[in-house]
Amino acid sequence: MSVSRYPFSASLGCMHVIDFLFTPKLRLQTGAIRYGYAICTHPPTPVVQGASAKKEISLSKGIVLELPAFKDPRCTFVILNLANADNSNRPLLSGSSSITSGEPTIITLENTGTDPSMIFKPTHKARITGTVQVTDMDTWPDTPESAVYSFIE
Repeated sequence: MSVSRYPFSASLGCMHVIDFLFTPKLRLQTGAIRYGYAICTHPPTPVVQGASAKKEISLSKGIVLELPAFKDPRCTFVILNLANADNSNRPLLSGSSSITSGEPTIITLENTGTDPSMIFKPTHKARITGTVQVTDMDTWPDTPESAVYSFIE
């Protein structure tokens, strides 16, 4: 987490802004923050543990998602989804876990179920999406979307 208390000007481009502590000096001007406090977090991009260099996931074992370690004690919980890359959300596997600041968060998913449309096959491509719970916040910021993965038997 980065906290600033001095005159600054920063583009909000890739920052995930979690909270603003408003002061009389805080102004929002066309996508920039000037003169105030800002508390920002940068959740890392989730990955698939054990995927090949070509981003291939083996369907012969459990699928292990990892949110790499980052330090922000306000981030306490994460939900990660392995979703079809075509945005249809079929198939879709989801899991959740508490976050320990400074340690990677591991979520193991099983590619099984009674609905065949929710099971990944070698023809599918997928990416990881997710959200992070932040203490005392009403919104859950998104994690960056992962690279696209393919599946092998």
